[in-house]
Amino acid sequence: MLEKHLTHRSLLVFLIALIAVVAFLPATSYAESGTIDVSTSLNVRAEPADDAEVIGKLQGGQAVEIKKVSHDWGKIDYYGQEGYISMVFVSGIPDTGAAEADVEQIAQPADTTEGYVQVATSLNVRSTPDMSADVVDSLYNGDAVSILSIENNWARIEHNGIIGYVSMDYITTTESQASYSLSPLKGKTIVIDAGHGGKDSGAIGDYFYEKSVVLSIALKAQAQLENLGANVIMTRDDDTFVALETRAAMSNAANASMFVSIHLNATSEEFVNGTEVYYYPDGDTSVKLASTVQENLSSQLGSVDRGTQAADFSVLRNTNSPAVLAEIGYITNSAEAANLATDSYQEQAASGIVKGLEKYYQ
Repeated sequence: MLEKHLTHRSLLVFLIALIAVVAFLPATSYAESGTIDVSTSLNVRAEPADDAEVIGKLQGGQAVEIKKVSHDWGKIDYYGQEGYISMVFVSGIPDTGAAEADVEQIAQPADTTEGYVQVATSLNVRSTPDMSADVVDSLYNGDAVSILSIENNWARIEHNGIIGYVSMDYITTTESQASYSLSPLKGKTIVIDAGHGGKDSGAIGDYFYEKSVVLSIALKAQAQLENLGANVIMTRDDDTFVALETRAAMSNAANASMFVSIHLNATSEEFVNGTEVYYYPDGDTSVKLASTVQENLSSQLGSVDRGTQAADFSVLRNTNSPAVLAEIGYITNSAEAANLATDSYQEQAASGIVKGLEKYYQ
């Protein structure tokens, strides 16, 4: 009996000692330290997706601990809340393997690819993949660049020691294509009209106003058109109210080659979605322009093609040049609204408009 008691006592002492040793072992950290590599700030999102809710921001140069990496998204602790950031903008993470078990190895880019610039005038190189980001360099038609990576139609490139981002719309990997014929829009005066503005919000969605998204698309279209050598006139380039008559008058005074008004659609039926373009029925030119813009816009976005329609809109009726009004998508459709809120979708919308304008002259 005594022997059995001693055995139990010895086991108890051993367990207590083991618990004490474990308690004083250093805690294992599963985080890798990195640095936010942007010139302004980086969005922290609630989920690992471009269209997820933004719950905060990290400043350029700020240190951050990455808990886990998956599909180019880093999981972080944002003031006690789980958050996600794009690993494209995080530097300082080891190149090969993760030091800790819970950090997946970050995929390394393949060998760099040689690319060639094809623009009519010049191409801006930006600090981040955003049309509003700082310009860090300028490229010209035929310039060779090293393509480091590509994501959402943005190429991270290196040119003469400068690393930045450019749209893949103006990069070819075939040297012979770099000397392509200039865009038919070169030298053309094009009016880009961002609908609504100021006191006129346009359609109101759950998360944004129509006036804000169409301005963003308009500014992106302006940048793309200017890269092709077009002379672009904006009816507004900020959150300003501009009367409908003034918009048409600006186009007429400039003797514009074409006029494009950018809007978002809305309806009481939430299931309705898609892209459509309107024209004023005063001749064949606007009909043709509406057709080429609609075809390229819906194709670029992969949206439902709702076709073209005649309409007696003031900006179309009072404009002398071929004129169209493009309804990019429905702010009242939850899926389409989520797309419209993203920078990449807005960039694609702008690209669809520009390609449609080029097609008009071909």
